[in-house]
Amino acid sequence: MVYLAFSKIILSQSPQILPMKLTISTSIILLICLFHSYAQNHTVIIGRVLEANSNKAIPSATVRITGSNKGTIANAEGVFRLPKGNFTNKHSIKISAVGYYTITEDIDLTNDSATFHLKINPVVMKQAVVTANINVNEIIRRAIAQKNTNKAKYNTMICQIYSKTMIDMAQTANDLYRDIGKDTLQAQFGQGAIVENFATRYIDNDKNIDYRQITKRRQTANQSKSMNTHIIDDFVDFSKETVDILDARIITPLNNNALSHYKFELIERKMFDTSYIYVIKVIPNTAVFPTFEGHISILEGTYQIIEADLKPSKDTKIWVIDDLHFVEKFEFVQDNIWLPTYCEINGKFYLKLIPFIPAIQMEFNGKSIISNISVNVPLPDSLYTMSDTTRTDVAKDADSTTTNYWEDNALLELSEREKQMYQEIDTAAKELKIDVNDSNIVKKVKEYKAKQWNFNWIPDGWHNRVEGYTIGINTITSYRGFALSLCPQYDFGLKKEFGSAKLTYSNRKTDALSELLKFLPISTNKWTYSIYGRIFSNVSPFANVFKTPALSTNTFTTLFLNNDYYDYYRKDGWSIGGDINYKSLTISADYEEHRITGLDKTSDKCWIKRKTFRENPQPQIGSFALFKTSASMGEISSLFEITQFALNANYSIGYDRHNYYTFAQAKGAFEVQFPIFETGYGNALLYLAVAGGIAAKNTPVQYQIAIDETSIFSNIFTPSNVTFITAFETYLGGTSYYSYHLRLNLRDWWWRFLHLPRIKGRGIELSVIGASGKFFNASDNPLYRTSDGYYTEAGVRLGRIPIPGTDLFYFSIEGRMGIGTAAKGNWGFIFDFQLPFSSFNGKVEI
Repeated sequence: MVYLAFSKIILSQSPQILPMKLTISTSIILLICLFHSYAQNHTVIIGRVLEANSNKAIPSATVRITGSNKGTIANAEGVFRLPKGNFTNKHSIKISAVGYYTITEDIDLTNDSATFHLKINPVVMKQAVVTANINVNEIIRRAIAQKNTNKAKYNTMICQIYSKTMIDMAQTANDLYRDIGKDTLQAQFGQGAIVENFATRYIDNDKNIDYRQITKRRQTANQSKSMNTHIIDDFVDFSKETVDILDARIITPLNNNALSHYKFELIERKMFDTSYIYVIKVIPNTAVFPTFEGHISILEGTYQIIEADLKPSKDTKIWVIDDLHFVEKFEFVQDNIWLPTYCEINGKFYLKLIPFIPAIQMEFNGKSIISNISVNVPLPDSLYTMSDTTRTDVAKDADSTTTNYWEDNALLELSEREKQMYQEIDTAAKELKIDVNDSNIVKKVKEYKAKQWNFNWIPDGWHNRVEGYTIGINTITSYRGFALSLCPQYDFGLKKEFGSAKLTYSNRKTDALSELLKFLPISTNKWTYSIYGRIFSNVSPFANVFKTPALSTNTFTTLFLNNDYYDYYRKDGWSIGGDINYKSLTISADYEEHRITGLDKTSDKCWIKRKTFRENPQPQIGSFALFKTSASMGEISSLFEITQFALNANYSIGYDRHNYYTFAQAKGAFEVQFPIFETGYGNALLYLAVAGGIAAKNTPVQYQIAIDETSIFSNIFTPSNVTFITAFETYLGGTSYYSYHLRLNLRDWWWRFLHLPRIKGRGIELSVIGASGKFFNASDNPLYRTSDGYYTEAGVRLGRIPIPGTDLFYFSIEGRMGIGTAAKGNWGFIFDFQLPFSSFNGKVEI
């Protein structure tokens, strides 16, 4: 009647202008278009799966089109979406769920909704296998024994993936924009993001192929095309020994020693077709190691996990992640092969950066449905010729900018929050006239960043017995790969200006992220280099030529403890040099011309003690040329669990232009670190090192070897390795030495093992440390003395101590005492900072 009425309106108005024949034809065409438009807007069946007797929803029911693997999964309310376009010749579906009889029913594609009822499949005794009284632990043992067999049943696979991920940052956006209003356009863009796409995945286990091609992806203002490449397809494999989530290594319910870490309860047995399904409650019985809790369902016969509903236990802490929840469902494909077909991940992210600033908070939800699975079939020949077979590509016609496609084809309903985010962000982008996919905008931003001048500065200052109080400023001005560093300063004790200027060119990145990554062991797959020239006039400490002491860290002991660790001289001159890097290999060289002048003590002031500072020794005065080169390979970091080593060698040769003689020095160290046992948050690590050096007998006093010493503050994120902390910098050394170092890092395992109260879900880390060495001085000018036997010290390091108001860093304190006649009575301590995660499974690569 609606179409007829519309036709009459057309006919009644058109004859005055158009011939009758044309008017009728136009009406018919319009009617056809209207009908086609109406049909296009109703191309999805919204179904619901209910229990036959109680009409209760059956969540996670599998819905498949008969004769194919195409289909979907019902949500928690038993509702599913099934695009009508997936049907071909057959118009029937098969619906199955654990504990219910499987049904096959015809579908009327002219309808847009349907309700299906499943009857409970009661547990009955089978004659072939008697399982009524099987012990739950025996079920777990059989599942552990069969887990590798289950995974080895297929080699190749092709499947279709529908993936949807939402990140909701509404709380953070409201906090950050509270002052300007949560309804502002800026706040709308801070709400979060949604990613939706369809993809095809190709796997060949033997050839290490795991290739994905996104065939359709939803384009809206909340995400640019380049960012809509996220696919949830790496399901959590709960049959592995452990599951790594950030720094937590969580023991799975099918770990080979699962019965030692878990208590299992058989909740019920259900039927799935003609097989038993064991529904088992997973209960952790350890608070020492990270574990899961929840439920798993195991299939009789193959003992394959076919459903998992698990989350980290209450005693398991994952940095910045809370309420993490995994739901996975497996489906029979063929020949007793069960593969994952549904995955859902939920959780909350909370990161407090600095005090008095709102924390970054977000909720995330990711869901994936895998369908149209084919196993042990040939893959396209083109995959075997690719240089990278583990990447994700995007098809040329993948981008869909209209909502019609997703309304007609998406396998999961949008939640009300997701609909709201799509609408609000798209509206805000339209008002601001922002196109997130505008390549010109991206290009202009890149050009701006590449061409702009960058200027940064930071004040500096220190105090010692020669310079008194010193204030200065460090500035750096950069343009593309060039950087100019200016460091003017004024010494109140010497009443004189000093400073330096350095011009550097490098092909390395110089953005803020790259600077941050300097704290991490970086593996680069390309050569990088830098070259520089420098002029200077400053006060330098006596020390071996390869060490650059941090004068600012010596200020604390000078002001409060009356201990000035260094001796000083004035140095004026210039230098040129550079370095090259590839992966963990670094080679550097530096040539320097300078003149050295002696300095006297100008200050005896200490804020606490009134003991007089010692006099400053005089250097060998004159003009010198000095060439230094060093090479290092490998890296040591407590972040990584793999066996590590570090080898470094240094060589210098100098020339005294006044007395016409040469002198030389060489130093080196070998360090190794390897895992001892798993703690659940990284391995316990054993660190061993040996170091040594030799200098010519005629080496000027200011260039002789001094004991490597760290006081009060160590380098950020870097614990002291081949150093001592109970001796003065000027206490031991001269012309040769050798030393040994040991550190056993137990992480916070000891804290959890003793069941001590958790702090932010974790405990205090403990390391046991020892160092011992002998030092010799055979020079004619012995400023440093030979040690009486071995100089030995031992101590402990307490780490991962929370800092109030931040989750980004923790601090550590390390204390040592001298042992034996050479070091007895000496003590020292240092502070440093550490990152909150304890370990990674690989290296950071850029």
